[in-house]
Amino acid sequence: MQPFIKRYVIFTALNSLVDRHSSRSANRALLSCSRYHRMCFFIKSGSTKENAFMIIAVLSAPNNFEARNSIRDTWKSLTNRPYLKFYFLIGRQNCQIHPFDRKSEFSCDEFHFTQNNDSACKKSGWTPVMLNHYDLLSTTSGASSFTFRVNYPVIIRGIRLWKQSIKGLSKAVVNLKNARTGHLVTSVSFEIPNSPYNDSIWLESQTNPFLLPKSFDAEVEIDLKYLESYNGVSIPCYGFSNWFDLCGAIQLTSQFHPDSGWINFNNKSCTPISLLLELNDIEAHVKEADARSLQWQSHIKTLAQNLDHEVAMYKDIIFTDVVDVYRNIPQKLLHFYKWASQNINFTYLLKTDDDTFIDIPAVTKFLQAVPTKDALQMWWWGKLRHGLPVERHGKWQELEYGAPVYPPFLCGGGYVINNIVVEYLVRNYQWLYNFQGEDTCLGIWLSGVHPVSPKTASCKWSCTSECDQTSCNRCQLSTEEMLSVWKKYEENRTIC
Repeated sequence: MQPFIKRYVIFTALNSLVDRHSSRSANRALLSCSRYHRMCFFIKSGSTKENAFMIIAVLSAPNNFEARNSIRDTWKSLTNRPYLKFYFLIGRQNCQIHPFDRKSEFSCDEFHFTQNNDSACKKSGWTPVMLNHYDLLSTTSGASSFTFRVNYPVIIRGIRLWKQSIKGLSKAVVNLKNARTGHLVTSVSFEIPNSPYNDSIWLESQTNPFLLPKSFDAEVEIDLKYLESYNGVSIPCYGFSNWFDLCGAIQLTSQFHPDSGWINFNNKSCTPISLLLELNDIEAHVKEADARSLQWQSHIKTLAQNLDHEVAMYKDIIFTDVVDVYRNIPQKLLHFYKWASQNINFTYLLKTDDDTFIDIPAVTKFLQAVPTKDALQMWWWGKLRHGLPVERHGKWQELEYGAPVYPPFLCGGGYVINNIVVEYLVRNYQWLYNFQGEDTCLGIWLSGVHPVSPKTASCKWSCTSECDQTSCNRCQLSTEEMLSVWKKYEENRTIC
């Protein structure tokens, strides 16, 4: 029996297997094999869709023109095969809000002061309100530290500490740190007065004024080494805290309790630390708002014109129906999965970014050898990351996912999923929550179905620009580095 005929007979039998296990006989999947490329495609009976062994989906932002061109000038040529489909993915809508007027550079949520009276926001103490007659109330668990995000630049003038929280001590220290890096910004010492006539409930220490910029993530903490007498017991706090957010300039995010760890901040949170804050140059911000908006609208118009020209020239861009900002990337991919499912019969889908070089022949060669039994179940292939802690600050901040670590997920610089995974995501689209990060989202969404992954492979996926002779990809490349890798690849067919 000739090799191709033997392969055809095997897949005819497998078609029968698929038919028996299909819950939708009218749309049952069939396998078609290519005589020349020794590849098979999943085809729905009666389908008029295009066929592809693999779809290559490259995430890109609207203004990343140079990054897209660097791929077109290099490894995209490796995808010029009839069994491959290549697309850049861009959100159809641009955020209409100027970046400085957003709550975060990663979202399209507009920042606006929560009070119309600007003067009421200009300068104020930020102090929790303690209930009267706190001596009649039971002591609650106080947070020894808390974090906040700066939505609008603020100046710190001083720090306060509730005196009762450190009763019996002679000294206390409060630190303000960069929550992302842990680096100390400033530290304030409090000397506990011995006078019995000092009935102030707050200890206050002025600091040299310093600016916390927009999007800064801060952590304020009581230095626990001075609280050894508590022996890990919760810091006492009475009543509740009605936090003043400086008209929306501050967003409280999380709090730490010595007895329970980090939890999200809420309106019943209680901490003995307080800040004295001032908004920075609010008059100029309000005065220049209209000019910023006009400038941004002009930028968006020019961007749209340039994209139209690019689409007409290259015809390799798919627009998905989302606002193109970082926080919407999971939805951006889901929309593409839906489009791909409706328009193409495919076996595999490769997702990557526009700063990544992919060794397409190496990836395709391995996929040709994947056992068919794997292709008929939930299957993924990439750099699996295990036990990654959930970030509470910065670009990868995640406050909605409750677990301290993510379930296993594939590193987003490059991975492959099969059409069965894509169909699963498309079917369950409306129930998939939009956490941060498309790679971590994929891990969360698939954590209950446990897709199989190959135990060995002829090439290995990477999360960084580092690589070796067996690498499938190289990530985080500049346009110049992309060209350099391509030259190496042309010379010796390796990306290192």
